[in-house]
Amino acid sequence: MVDRLFIGSSPDASTGAQTPALSPERLERFARHIVIPEIGGAGQVALADKHVAVIGLGGIGSPALQYLAASGIGTFTLVDDAYNANPESMRAALQALQARPAGKRLIALGEMLEIGAGSELAHAGLAEPVLATGAEKVFLAGAGMAALESSLSGRIETESERRAPDLLEKVKNSLTDGSILLIKGSNASGMGVLADALREWGAVESATVMGAHAERDGRV
Repeated sequence: MVDRLFIGSSPDASTGAQTPALSPERLERFARHIVIPEIGGAGQVALADKHVAVIGLGGIGSPALQYLAASGIGTFTLVDDAYNANPESMRAALQALQARPAGKRLIALGEMLEIGAGSELAHAGLAEPVLATGAEKVFLAGAGMAALESSLSGRIETESERRAPDLLEKVKNSLTDGSILLIKGSNASGMGVLADALREWGAVESATVMGAHAERDGRV
């Protein structure tokens, strides 16, 4: 049985043996790229060795990250945009979650601050994008999220707190291996504090945390 496929690799100077380049999993995943003459095996191996930094995971950043990952880029540095939240960036983040591979999806949202007189309608308007993600549960932080919680009532399980850090235990109890957690909110909403606390919690290493308020590296 072949454990590795040697494509685009070079012989080791000391032994003359080739260094494994593409695992069977990556070969299957990127098979369509490899048969394209302009890319080929060598090109796919080169992509796997690249490191890309994506600054801002809302707006353009969300789809850009998906396309880069799909191309076969090996390592990403993600710089979260939890510092700011508005209806557009919230929807973009939710759409990115919806596009993720199937798995247990969880959402933690902090209120959007300083968006003016239309705040209640703006928060309530996130209900459909939230439901479209297929998430199992939603955690809401801040008084402004009351309108969204009301819109989601009876349609999806929700948990809410006035302060984002107070959601910590509830989120921890819901995370399981392979969970995908989206954290999004204005900096002043405290969602960054929640994300930091989750990262410090050892068990979260087995979950995929989207939207931690910090820079983090991940192998794709």
